[in-house]
Amino acid sequence: MTTNQPIIIKKYSSRRLYDTHNKRFISIRQLGEMIRDSQNVMVIDKESGEDITKTILTQIIMEEEKANRDTLPVDLLHQLIRGSGIKYKDALEDFVSKGAKTIQKARHDVESSLFGLSRRKSSRSEDNELEKIKARLAELEASLARKELDD
Repeated sequence: MTTNQPIIIKKYSSRRLYDTHNKRFISIRQLGEMIRDSQNVMVIDKESGEDITKTILTQIIMEEEKANRDTLPVDLLHQLIRGSGIKYKDALEDFVSKGAKTIQKARHDVESSLFGLSRRKSSRSEDNELEKIKARLAELEASLARKELDD
């Protein structure tokens, strides 16, 4: 199910999560799987009615970080923590922007290198062709010289 309407997940004080769409309790891991399956969710605290989606999504990331130990780059985590004076969103956008610029520069460098290689390759083939022409010219000159001697 991939709709614009989020699936409402209710979080009980016992830390249990209830999927109101499928009418069943789910684990934090199952909630992460729903999100990876492109489902939008909204997590509501059952007692207060407060939207705690950001907190739960952060918890999912933390659980994955514990399991994989390679979910988020350390530089990004530092920027997020240092971002007390700026919004986390700004820190994340800055990090992603720098990454995109690095990728763009790397792509340009690779394309330039490939272009240079292809030019060198064509130069080598041109050199090879030039050597063939020189050899043929030498053959023709030798043939012409023999004819002149015969005459």
